Amino acid sequence: METLSAVLSSFKDNNPAWTKTETFVIDKDCVEWAILEELFQKPRYFCASFMRSSTLYMLNMGKLRVGVEEQYAVEGHFRALMYAPHEPEFESAREEFVQNSREQAPDIIVYFQNNWLSCREMWANSPRGKHFTAGNTTTNRI
Repeated sequence: METLSAVLSSFKDNNPAWTKTETFVIDKDCVEWAILEELFQKPRYFCASFMRSSTLYMLNMGKLRVGVEEQYAVEGHFRALMYAPHEPEFESAREEFVQNSREQAPDIIVYFQNNWLSCREMWANSPRGKHFTAGNTTTNRI
């Protein structure tokens, strides 16, 4: 936490154009997020592609108690949510995701609502698409 705060403070101190920063691509990490919000109030924060896919990884590792057949169905629905280009497509994909997951993997609904739905502007393409990211979808660079 201190290291990230020091790096970002140095970035601001040594870069007069820091006020033009529009977006950050971060891991879904509350500490990172809090530091960025403290130091940069204006920009948008987006979840890295890897973190968006971590939900799918958790499904595959069985951490959410989902059977193999259900994994494939839920993965497909979650991908549809991630890549929906506009709000109507997102809402349609969300309804389908919730309906099918409720039948196939009810634990997913609770996890999704508690961890992802409330911050969808960070990970879903529909709200992200209107913000400049220079095509960056990863956190491996500053």
